Amino acid sequence: MDYLNGTDFQNKSIAEETKTNFASLGQWMFIGAIMGFVGIALSLITTVISYNKMSSFGLEASSIAMSQVVVSVVTICISLFLNITLLNAARKLKTGLASMDQSSFAVGLNKLAMYFKIIGILIIIGLVLLGVGIIFGGLSSAMR
Repeated sequence: MDYLNGTDFQNKSIAEETKTNFASLGQWMFIGAIMGFVGIALSLITTVISYNKMSSFGLEASSIAMSQVVVSVVTICISLFLNITLLNAARKLKTGLASMDQSSFAVGLNKLAMYFKIIGILIIIGLVLLGVGIIFGGLSSAMR
């Protein structure tokens, strides 16, 4: 990928198959981001409905519902950030290919790389939390 390191993007010949592949990638990234926004909306609706139903059962259920709302809001914020990053990457990638603009293309690839790095970090955090949960679950069941 030396066309991203200071050389003129317009003077490099990119095979039509490569352009088609990147255009298809951009389209699927766009679709994935839109589906992510739909998922965020559904999660928000579900959280509001769940909070309303649980808070009608009293104070204990209300505190449980509030903790669920906090977790849902954090999850929604992370998902919103990831989907905006993916949407911006798709737009920049498409713009860079359509106008043969090296800087837009490079920004699109960098945003896509950032998206996957964040996903990887979140997966590692999730696996660590899962491991801690399994350890504490095993310890609590062993003490009974």
